[in-house]
Amino acid sequence: MEILAWMLVGLIVGLIAKSTVKESSGRGWVLFVILGVAGAMVSGSLVNMATVDSRENLLGFLPVTAPVSGAVAVLLIFGVSDRYR
Repeated sequence: MEILAWMLVGLIVGLIAKSTVKESSGRGWVLFVILGVAGAMVSGSLVNMATVDSRENLLGFLPVTAPVSGAVAVLLIFGVSDRYR
């Protein structure tokens, strides 16, 4: 169930990122969604491995914010690296 939530978070962050990027970039929305989902999945799984207690994982603040911050971080890194191409 967590994996689906991470994918949904990555999808939302990717769509928001695409709406804020200039259309002249030539990148499609699918790329942004894939990068958002990848970032959310990686950071969500890292938090899942780092937390020991399942109750801590369900009730904590970190499991909610980690997929969002991971998706944003991947999209920012992509944006910066794409700018210098």
